[in-house]
Amino acid sequence: MRPVVFIWLFLLTAVTAALAQKPSVEVYKVKVVMQGGPRLRGTLADVSETDVTINGEGTGWYQPTRNIPLSGVKKVVLRRRNRQRSPVQGAILGGLLLGYTVVRSSQKNGFRSPVLYGLNLTLAVAGGAGLGAVLGNHLGPNSRKVIRPRGRDGEQVSENLRRQLEPFTYAYQLDVLNRVRP
Repeated sequence: MRPVVFIWLFLLTAVTAALAQKPSVEVYKVKVVMQGGPRLRGTLADVSETDVTINGEGTGWYQPTRNIPLSGVKKVVLRRRNRQRSPVQGAILGGLLLGYTVVRSSQKNGFRSPVLYGLNLTLAVAGGAGLGAVLGNHLGPNSRKVIRPRGRDGEQVSENLRRQLEPFTYAYQLDVLNRVRP
């Protein structure tokens, strides 16, 4: 029993350490809602004192870049671009949880042969992984953030919106990483 628990703990820590690695720069998809009503979509590239730059969602290799004036923005909705970790984490946790349950239950009521034990454990881990992947995909982390401009006059609104958006831009994150790396 103890070797099985140690193997499970080793696998859990190894998988957790592998999933803890984050990409160096996070890319945010944005939906910019303008004062007049139009909505523009793309990835957040940069923000200056007067406008926000987004790379549009073109087809194929063509990605039109748009500069949107900050004074005309009603709100900006940010979403993380890569949300593929949730199904993988759900599958791992579901498989480990159901596998651990089978191991614990087999201690109380043993199997007639080791082949039945292995088959039962394999099917339980596969079923738990499948269920965990489905749940992880639907119950994944909500990475949506809404940013609204605040202030009284146009210049104050633009400056406030620029300061709120700046940490999420690709250019800012790349600049921070270049300052940290030797």
